[in-house]
Amino acid sequence: MSNPFVNIDLQPGQRVLLVESTVVNEDMIREVQRWVQTKVGSEQPVDYRTFESLTEAAAGDPALPPATYDWELVQLCDHAPRRHSSEILAKLLLALKPGGRLRLAQVIVSPATNSGSIAMSVEAAQQPANGFVPTPTEDVVLSDLILSGYTDNTVVRSQQLDANSLRMYAAQALADYTMEDKALILQTLITRSVHVVQLSAQKPNYEVGAASALQFGKKRAKKPTETAAPAAKPVWTVSLDDDDGDDEGEEAIDDDDLLAEEDRAKPDAAALARPDDCATKRRACKNCSCGRAEEEEAQDLAKQLAEAEVAVKADPTVQPVVPAPMPKSSCGNCTLGDAFRCSTCPYLGFPAFKPGEQIQLGGNMLKDDIDV
Repeated sequence: MSNPFVNIDLQPGQRVLLVESTVVNEDMIREVQRWVQTKVGSEQPVDYRTFESLTEAAAGDPALPPATYDWELVQLCDHAPRRHSSEILAKLLLALKPGGRLRLAQVIVSPATNSGSIAMSVEAAQQPANGFVPTPTEDVVLSDLILSGYTDNTVVRSQQLDANSLRMYAAQALADYTMEDKALILQTLITRSVHVVQLSAQKPNYEVGAASALQFGKKRAKKPTETAAPAAKPVWTVSLDDDDGDDEGEEAIDDDDLLAEEDRAKPDAAALARPDDCATKRRACKNCSCGRAEEEEAQDLAKQLAEAEVAVKADPTVQPVVPAPMPKSSCGNCTLGDAFRCSTCPYLGFPAFKPGEQIQLGGNMLKDDIDV
């Protein structure tokens, strides 16, 4: 394979992360580290992690620091790089600075020529413990990058695997699969063209989880160079200069001349106070329960009796009629008749009567109505 680090624009002062598999020669990794160090300068360290530390939850491997790296170079030295799962892509995205770039290598197969895709059938198999998954196509890898949050995803290089690299990749990919899955993967690798591609991706210019308020309906801030718009004229205007020609020489009336001196005087507190002879008396409420209603009723009855007594003294022939007290009941239907009265009503058997009407029995009670 040719030099995998061409067209990688490293700038002085940038932080770089190298990720390679343990199968890669250590001398090659150290050579790459020296090359990167010459590009970014000696002041910035070049961090290195193994690909296995990202796929396995090793106790001694610390997590990648968030928003730290400007570049991440992943498996560029491996002749048969492993597939990057969505979990690995998410970890690499969190470690990138906003706007940082990712360059990774991936083994892909060409799409199926017929309608039955063997690769898609293999992808349905259970993923083994070592992280190897069936070989994807280019569209699947680009879709994984998009779903992981990367932008500007492109394939920058593509090279077909030679026989030696293909055997190495097949040995890694088929290590922990069942015989049925091995047959499917081998059939895919034999019938299709297998390539190693380099993909370039970029983290958006904002951090994961960042929020920004959307300015809906708010007015745009005025720029200093902008001039204020002229004030709109009112729709209805009246001018003293307007003259229809009928009342020539007529002067406008002054509003102050329409007010007299009494209108201008401010009222004092004494004028606004209530007169002394305007006494008020509190009356019992409708559902009085404090005794005021009974007290007022007794006072009204005493007043009516006094007026009747005065009338009798003045004219003995006058027969005063004192209204009977209103019947008291819980339902209020005592005056309507037995059809509306309660079972315990004291007026059961009495005819219907008007409120305040005194009920009297006929004068022929206990008298024989048969003439002998």
